[in-house]
Amino acid sequence: MSNHLQDDKIREGSGFQGLTTKRLVIIEKNGEKYSPSPAQKRGLKMAPPPCSLALLASLLKFLKNSFDDHYLLREVPQVRSQIQASKFIIRHDVQRNLPWALTLAQKEAEAGLRSSFLVDLNSPDLGVHEREAKTILHQINDLEHEVGLLLPLPEYCPPAKTRPTNFIPHLSILIHQMEELLEQPIFSLAFPDESLMYPEQSYFLATKICASSAFLSQWLLSDRLHNLHPQVWEREFSSPPDKILQLVLHPELWRD
Repeated sequence: MSNHLQDDKIREGSGFQGLTTKRLVIIEKNGEKYSPSPAQKRGLKMAPPPCSLALLASLLKFLKNSFDDHYLLREVPQVRSQIQASKFIIRHDVQRNLPWALTLAQKEAEAGLRSSFLVDLNSPDLGVHEREAKTILHQINDLEHEVGLLLPLPEYCPPAKTRPTNFIPHLSILIHQMEELLEQPIFSLAFPDESLMYPEQSYFLATKICASSAFLSQWLLSDRLHNLHPQVWEREFSSPPDKILQLVLHPELWRD
């Protein structure tokens, strides 16, 4: 069965000091590693310059004025079939600078918003030790935001028809690590938008929700892919193609 993974290899990654984490290297049946196409690589390198917190405040105000309400990421599957007006959700993919994620969490709490902070515990660029990470995750959660798990970015990605089934057993390790730090269950899992590994639709893993952008909505704005200036908002939101917008932000791109 050429479209299924036959084997995988795990190598040690560098995460929090004192916390053993792993990365997955996916290999096809013929043993050759899959590499993104040149066009995909060019797309992944497109990162806009840092945005200001003033711009973030303006964006949050615009969203609140333009939409009926907002939801945490994990709430959407239950309510999507029932919603009447347009909704938005804010998702933060945190792979760098965890302290700055707390800053954005505070700004959003001041605006009366709740969002999802999905953290890649395997990232070597979070900038904190395990003890400090635990404190920050609790602070974000205490602001009534959701803390979830961003799956680590594989070095190589499978072809579109190949699903990372071999990756699923290793999720329990990462889930356990996150739940130990947070000291409560987590409900949201997601693939990083650079991984090119979004499943065709969301699926449930035990009691955990693995949600892809394709499931939530085809209407997605990301600060890695768009310059999120007011003119863009007005153009994009003038005729929304769906009732749910997922806004994916990367905290390291936002500054004073």
